[in-house]
Amino acid sequence: MTRFSRSLLFLSSYAPLFAIGLLLSTKDTGKATVVYAILLAGGLLAVVVVVALFGQRQAVDIEIRGLTAQGEGTAGYIASYLLPFVFSDFSGWQDVVAVVAFIALIGVVYVNSSMIHLNPTLALAGYTVYEIQFATHGAEPEAATRQALLIYHGRRPRHGDAIAARRLSDGVYMANQPA
Repeated sequence: MTRFSRSLLFLSSYAPLFAIGLLLSTKDTGKATVVYAILLAGGLLAVVVVVALFGQRQAVDIEIRGLTAQGEGTAGYIASYLLPFVFSDFSGWQDVVAVVAFIALIGVVYVNSSMIHLNPTLALAGYTVYEIQFATHGAEPEAATRQALLIYHGRRPRHGDAIAARRLSDGVYMANQPA
């Protein structure tokens, strides 16, 4: 997955925090309101770009040979939402720098690791991230099985299900349950 794609997913993962921060900051309409409004707009734009990238990709038929849900760390990730609220008044430049530095630090860790499955925005939109083992649909049972992350909207896929997935980048696919 490219750094650009990971960065978009990171920014989108904080969209709920930015929305909450914007709501809380409107009582004093100071710098915090502007900062949160800009960050929220960026987070929402990131979601639009990810979905647009998803729609442009050619679907590949894959057969699920194994899967594991990857959302168990989301609660811990959401705990990282708390620190920016400590500085929510942005009364001094130090507060702004501290929050930006904190979010940048989390962003570097997120982008340079395999934390894309820790994305509350995807969860709110009904997506679940699975680590899957798959082969090209219709391949012989002994065909090489590959591993990837699947960002999936719908009921939990089962072993043997054929899914039309779109490749977002190396090792990351996205799909919706057929209607």
